[in-house]
Amino acid sequence: MKSLHNYNILILAAGKGRRLKNIGKKLPKCLLKIYNKSLLEILVKNLKEEGAKKINFVLGFKKELIIKNLKKIEDIKYETIYAKNFSRNGHGMSWFTFKKKWFKEKKPLLLLHGDILFDRRFLKNIINSKKKNLVGITTRNSYKNESLVVESDNKGLLKKIGFYKDIKYSKGEILGINKFSVITTKKIFKYMSKFLKGKNKKLSWEFVLDSFIIDTNEKIYTLSKQTYPWVNINTIKDFNLAKKIYKRINL
Repeated sequence: MKSLHNYNILILAAGKGRRLKNIGKKLPKCLLKIYNKSLLEILVKNLKEEGAKKINFVLGFKKELIIKNLKKIEDIKYETIYAKNFSRNGHGMSWFTFKKKWFKEKKPLLLLHGDILFDRRFLKNIINSKKKNLVGITTRNSYKNESLVVESDNKGLLKKIGFYKDIKYSKGEILGINKFSVITTKKIFKYMSKFLKGKNKKLSWEFVLDSFIIDTNEKIYTLSKQTYPWVNINTIKDFNLAKKIYKRINL
């Protein structure tokens, strides 16, 4: 079994939960509580169980609340980066703010969303896969038009990322757990340096990665056939679903 000990781990947690109405005005999404445990606590616990010793966070909205909660979590080192203009930029820019820190250590990168609740088997499968560049996806019986999905070939090679309504042959939905080799991470940051200008600053990391693979032909794979419970919390409906699946996921 592989460990996260030798990974640079980055959690994107700068955004504001606008679709969570009043809840999203008071708290960052990663501090939403599921049966007295915040998403942040659950996520850090999962990472620690897989060998993580240090975690990096990109913060924005109410960053002081997240830092306050991080200080309460034992046996983990953490560093935070503030994403300027996070409310106007996409989280492609949030990822890019990690560039300087990453180049100091140059380790494989594990990139995660801070607003997901997932079965830990997702994480295990991605860490233990022999593929060095991997975008985690999951399959559903149905998708929303705005679901971010992928198109890949029979070997899982990533071909395109986009909204479900725009992808003709969808192979699954973006999960929010991804890993990239040192070589590929270096290429991505170099690409971002030129690409993330003007209107492209507003793009999410998924669309930045989509442009990257189209322009460079870099080999990045998807890990599919994963049907464990998970939810990306964007709405009140998602939050309620998280409460339902919490008791039946493997943490």
